[in-house]
Amino acid sequence: MKDISIFFQPILDVSSSFKKESLGEFIEKHSEAGFPTIEKSSVALFYVPEYRNSSYSNKMKSDEFREKLYNLFLGANWKNPIYDLGTILPGNSIDDTYHAVSQVERTHQAEMYSCNNWRKSRSYVCPLQSI
Repeated sequence: MKDISIFFQPILDVSSSFKKESLGEFIEKHSEAGFPTIEKSSVALFYVPEYRNSSYSNKMKSDEFREKLYNLFLGANWKNPIYDLGTILPGNSIDDTYHAVSQVERTHQAEMYSCNNWRKSRSYVCPLQSI
């Protein structure tokens, strides 16, 4: 598998005080300790703060995004691992950002993982792949 960790910035400031049984307790996060080893039949999430080519003006920081996401509750029957791969920072050009995101998506699709990312721009969208 291609090393996609080069595209990601680790997650630094994530609160460890999550509600019991919330996503924050369940998600394996990319930290300074290392990039997670992603299993098959899993979901990989990442954040892309790319606003170029977008009319969206409310810019949320990745720590605000993660605080809201991690405090959501996990479904009762959820068994598959979930990984937060970190943040793909915008490149020098929007094409650089597109390249990084597409490399990550292609790698995950080839390995049959679900791939989902959150972006404010509507100029490109990653589908959620069902397994």
